[in-house]
Amino acid sequence: TPAEAAVHFSRPEAEILEISERSRAQLFEARLQRPRPHLDDKIITAWNGLMISAFARAYQVAFADNGTGADALAGDGVHSALLSPAQQGFGQYDGTIRILAQVAAQGRQGVAHFDVVYAPAVPAIWLGVREAVEGGSLHFYLKAQVRTAGRYVVSGRVDDAQGKPFALVQFNQELGSGEQEMRLQVFGALIRDKAPAFPLRLRDVEGFLLIPDRFPDRALMPRWAGLVHQSVSYPLTRFSSDEWSSEERDRYLAEYARDAEAARREVDALTRRSIEAK
Repeated sequence: TPAEAAVHFSRPEAEILEISERSRAQLFEARLQRPRPHLDDKIITAWNGLMISAFARAYQVAFADNGTGADALAGDGVHSALLSPAQQGFGQYDGTIRILAQVAAQGRQGVAHFDVVYAPAVPAIWLGVREAVEGGSLHFYLKAQVRTAGRYVVSGRVDDAQGKPFALVQFNQELGSGEQEMRLQVFGALIRDKAPAFPLRLRDVEGFLLIPDRFPDRALMPRWAGLVHQSVSYPLTRFSSDEWSSEERDRYLAEYARDAEAARREVDALTRRSIEAK
């Protein structure tokens, strides 16, 4: 802390704070010289009214609460609609489709819209799931037939035996073409700490192929809705309470350590120069 540094260097705390601010500014300037990580900073705007009106003329999407089509349960107050681009004039379209919903309630009218990113080509399809306890953690391995190689981003939700949401699991790696597995990890220490009721249930898996420098920037995999896999019931002793570790975490910690060491050297140098100047 500044107070501890003031005692250590036998200098006023205000002077330590001033030196620290100067060091922070110099460190920031030094970091600006490093190569920046990839940043997706593009701005995506909605499609214009011409596209919207063209779609409105091409097809009307009917929302209903009658238990048919996309509506799961009649009379539950949830109105659903089914969008099938391939059958509604957008089979070869690749981009955003905007749906306009005219809403009327208690004598008032309004319009809501939903944007759907549609890609006609499916980059990969699901084949199945297996599970394993490895390294003290529970892993769900999603098998997929990858048609287009690249970076795949996959997420799923895990509930306990009572249906209580427990974890969000994710995958983000490069995959080659052919039959592949995507690992979704439920960290062992989390299981030990929260002691969920087994079996755990993996549900609502979504995935896409990331396509950089293009819009839309992804090609969607088929959504795996509902229950995807139910785990075996394990005792908590099967899982490790060890701190999470990974190559990415180690890389970040090493980077932070280098930054902290550079800042410490800069503070020491500024402190020595300040003392010598007096």
